[in-house]
Amino acid sequence: MNNIYRYSINDGAAGGIVFADTISNARIILKNKYKKDFEILENDDGNPDFLKVWKWAEDEYYDKDYLDVVECYGL
Repeated sequence: MNNIYRYSINDGAAGGIVFADTISNARIILKNKYKKDFEILENDDGNPDFLKVWKWAEDEYYDKDYLDVVECYGL
């Protein structure tokens, strides 16, 4: 559980789960994956609301009674 993070890009335009050892590294992984989306931010001081990353254990869908289930929010 310590290496699972949730993310949202541009208020839900993209989002999901990323595996990393820290939030900082999760952000690096996501920035590499979504390079084109982040090029826009280079001139915008890296808007902190554009990329949100948080621990899976702090997600509203996290269920401590079923640690082996990661809900993916529908289809």
